[in-house]
Amino acid sequence: MKRIFAIILVAVAMLAVSIAPSSAAPHLKATGDVNLTGGIGDRHAVFNAHDDAPAAKKTVEDRGDLFFEITSGPNAGSWFRADLDCVEVVDSDAYFSGPVTETSGFYDQFSGGRVYGHVFDGGTPGRNGDTWQATFNSSSGPCAAPTGGNPVTGGNLVVHS
Repeated sequence: MKRIFAIILVAVAMLAVSIAPSSAAPHLKATGDVNLTGGIGDRHAVFNAHDDAPAAKKTVEDRGDLFFEITSGPNAGSWFRADLDCVEVVDSDAYFSGPVTETSGFYDQFSGGRVYGHVFDGGTPGRNGDTWQATFNSSSGPCAAPTGGNPVTGGNLVVHS
């Protein structure tokens, strides 16, 4: 009798664990491989930004990387890389920043500086409403983002909130 009671108790506990709602917070992130046109020439950006830290501990666990290059125009071939250490995902927007770790050509002037970016996910693949904006050496906070946005003209970005 004790053995049957123990088996039933274990089965009930296993069932309770399997149907209990998950207490884990959603994994907030933004990823993209996008193209932009106009201004200083055609540009290409690849990024992966993870918002893993609680808001009270910003920059502790956030991480990601960014590669950005100019693909046409007078500065074609110029590029930079950044290690993202501050990421904030809010609804369809992602804000990120990090130190510029490598540069080439036009972007050599930002070597050792910091890049700040903002992306907006318009909800459909490709260029229907997605925007991208970035600037260097902002002084308005660790994850502060530039205003406005350049329309994505190819590729896709996704903000997971």
